[in-house]
Amino acid sequence: LFTESGGQPGHRSAWLDEDNNKRCLNYFGQTLPALDRAFVRPRYNGYLAFQDHAGDDVRDYMMNGGNAAAILEKMNGLYRDSQKG
Repeated sequence: LFTESGGQPGHRSAWLDEDNNKRCLNYFGQTLPALDRAFVRPRYNGYLAFQDHAGDDVRDYMMNGGNAAAILEKMNGLYRDSQKG
């Protein structure tokens, strides 16, 4: 029902379901290997602040260019700060 309504199911069996894959041109079946290689979002106190802000500079870089090394260093700093809680 979730897939029929245009949603992306969370349960693995739905991603492997033949009918669901027919509805979406095998999107779930073709995407599942990438999800299997993915990492779970960290759950330490402070991570969400990193997530909330780390993408800002990446977005700006993607839209306007700039110094990639400087962006990565800034993200590393945000990450280190996030681990302090």
